Amino acid sequence: MIGLDVKLNSPDEEGKTRSTSSRKITLPVDEEYVEETVELCEAIKKVAQLPAGPKIVLARSMRVRDHVYDRASDVYDGFGFGTGKVSFGFLNLDDEDCRCVTPL
Repeated sequence: MIGLDVKLNSPDEEGKTRSTSSRKITLPVDEEYVEETVELCEAIKKVAQLPAGPKIVLARSMRVRDHVYDRASDVYDGFGFGTGKVSFGFLNLDDEDCRCVTPL
């Protein structure tokens, strides 16, 4: 199993920002990031579809409104991974609790 424990939240919590890639895939990201976001989603899909490929868990973003947790929009919303081997888990880090992964 591969767990991608990174923030994949879209630019606005509602997911109203939408951009369409050259492959005609529309995702809730800013226009300058749509191509690379589609590439990421396609790579995840390709690995998940391998017969002996791993199960992949993507982080889902949460928000709090009036002490009620609700799902926020993520950059992969609307992308068809086409397999049951891609699932989602909730991530609830504070926006200020970000850490950068340094290159190896």
